[in-house]
Amino acid sequence: MIQIPQLGSERRTDAERLLAIFDQHRRVERDNHILDIDEATYPEKYRKVVRRLNGAVSEPNIKRTMEVEDDILAEFEDIERRMAGMEKALERKEQVIEEKDQALEENAKTIEEKERELAEKDRLIAELRGSR
Repeated sequence: MIQIPQLGSERRTDAERLLAIFDQHRRVERDNHILDIDEATYPEKYRKVVRRLNGAVSEPNIKRTMEVEDDILAEFEDIERRMAGMEKALERKEQVIEEKDQALEENAKTIEEKERELAEKDRLIAELRGSR
């Protein structure tokens, strides 16, 4: 993966000079699909690439495709946000269920203990009645 902003302003290799064409710092404010590229600042061998990119941006079908891609990406981002919210809500619900399960276990233990105490009292009462 190449991170073009990390290349720095000094372009040392042919690959870095070619990748500089795609530097997102040159985006036009009114349209993020367009880069403000001065063809004259690039060596002759890269001007063909610059011309093809400029031609692609002016092509209506390509422009529509980019807009559709933006819409799709925005929809995916919205879906991801909603899924993240649902995951957090699910985690909270699972935690509540776990806490309720623990409370039920504690209640069951308390009931069991009370039943033992009652059984012991019943035994003592029966023993006292039998000793009379």
